[in-house]
Amino acid sequence: MQDPIDWNDLRIFLQAAESGSFLAAGRRLGIDRTTVGRRIEALEKALGHALFHRDSAGCRPTEQALPVLEATRRMAAEVAKLAPAPVAVHRERIRIAVSSAFGDEFLEDIAEFHHGRPACSIEIHSVGDPIGLLLQQKADIGICVAREKPERLDGVCLGQLAIALYGSRQHPAPQAWVGWNDRLPPSFSGWFAEHLPGSAPLGTTVGSWSALKAAVASGMGVAPLWCAFADRDPALRRLQDWPEADRLGLWLLFPDTGATPRELFDFLRPRILRRLLPPEPA
Repeated sequence: MQDPIDWNDLRIFLQAAESGSFLAAGRRLGIDRTTVGRRIEALEKALGHALFHRDSAGCRPTEQALPVLEATRRMAAEVAKLAPAPVAVHRERIRIAVSSAFGDEFLEDIAEFHHGRPACSIEIHSVGDPIGLLLQQKADIGICVAREKPERLDGVCLGQLAIALYGSRQHPAPQAWVGWNDRLPPSFSGWFAEHLPGSAPLGTTVGSWSALKAAVASGMGVAPLWCAFADRDPALRRLQDWPEADRLGLWLLFPDTGATPRELFDFLRPRILRRLLPPEPA
């Protein structure tokens, strides 16, 4: 009695014939070369004749294999027709407004959320006034700094952010300060106006939180930084604290329209809270 022909063996045979080698066929199918050879041998036994000429250059179908190859191609085309039509995937869009005073501090958390939901489209807006974007309903959720919750917005205060003066741990602190250029975030403008000594030379100005922290760490000067993030950087050294009255609230906010991106809100909340915990002692 003739051995039955396995469709999976025909699929392997088709890949080997079209790719020109058992190794390439295995890579396409996600199986090893030995398995390809074993299944080809089983198919040859079922058909009663050899299917390939094999040499150092690869494999070529035998004369007897050509009708089998054509039949297999027709079968593959018919099987492909049975596959369901692809369903259009709705890409949910979430717009996140993050205060530019934070730079990329929360990018890792947002990326982790996105990795678990690749069909979701994420827009990140790093702006000086994320609350304004939320009020204009140009953002769905915001990571913001404010002393109290703005009207017409919902959300929670995750904690109080302290600002302190920092210098480089490796380099002696110079007299110069590192400051923000004309893109100074509102959360820092009042602090600078109140605390920057009038005689202090402003040696370097930057346009982002990341650049400010990097400039201080490299010894270009001293600057006020968020303690929650600067204390975790081993290249930075806290030089001077300021009263608790200077602290600002870190808020996770959204418009009070009822369209809360609840999944993202619930994902970010505990992760941001962990970032506000004091760093563990080295």
